[in-house]
Amino acid sequence: MPIARPGCGAPTLPDLRRAGRAARRAIPCFLLVLWAICLPLQVGAEPARDYRLGVTAASKGEYKAAIDLWLPLALAGQANAQYAIGFLHEFGQGTPQDFRKAAHWYRRAASQKHFWACFNLGQLLAKGKGVAKNKMEAKMWLNLAAEVAGAGGKYDVGMLYAGLDNDFRDPTLAMRWMREAAELGLPKAQHRLGLWHENGLIVNRDEKAAVRLVTKAANNGFAPAKMTLGKWYSTGLIGPVDRVEAHKWYSRAAAQGHKYAEHLLNELTEEMTKAEIARAVRAAQAIDGTKIGKP
Repeated sequence: MPIARPGCGAPTLPDLRRAGRAARRAIPCFLLVLWAICLPLQVGAEPARDYRLGVTAASKGEYKAAIDLWLPLALAGQANAQYAIGFLHEFGQGTPQDFRKAAHWYRRAASQKHFWACFNLGQLLAKGKGVAKNKMEAKMWLNLAAEVAGAGGKYDVGMLYAGLDNDFRDPTLAMRWMREAAELGLPKAQHRLGLWHENGLIVNRDEKAAVRLVTKAANNGFAPAKMTLGKWYSTGLIGPVDRVEAHKWYSRAAAQGHKYAEHLLNELTEEMTKAEIARAVRAAQAIDGTKIGKP
């Protein structure tokens, strides 16, 4: 899990694509290095050096050494170090696993509006790990995380609220944060909103909104959205079956290296006439140029 600070924008978790089922999966601590660059600039040269030395130690699996470097910074009020200490306690890296201590350090960092600290503290509170179970306070911290985050963090919080197997599922909040992420131009959020409008699990089913949102994500270069449109047109899930449109979208996704789209494209091609394939390829070429194969 990365380290972040307000102003850096929230990095993306392992996406939580399964609507929250993997929300509390332990993440290797060496990923802390990914956001070392977001160390607050105001901490001064020596604390910044010690913090980065801790990041280097953690990246090598030397978690106890990292704690020795980070703990004085955390005690002095440095939010990134507080979050890092909390993370190590939560996942038992370099110290016995202790959810109570994790919550303590997360809370100190969260009080400074540290995205990941707010995010993790909210989940501990929702599950009653190391703290008394408190769904209302959990949502308060999760909403604060989304408020201080960029589009990626809002997406993560929206996915968490959308989870079908967690204790704080909230479709209204899921829509709120996912919509904000989509409005900020995040293609995967646009795609996710479209899927929610299609399946009706989070919001009332709306085929027009589904097509509009997924098409926007596809036109923003998001290959999974192109694959989704191909599947919708090939199966008639939304509107009538249109094999030419399906081929067009599958081929555009496949051109970006989407293997499943390539598999579906090959299956669809076997069912199409040469004339249909030629029309589909020309349609794709009109958008993507020579990146799409010739008819």
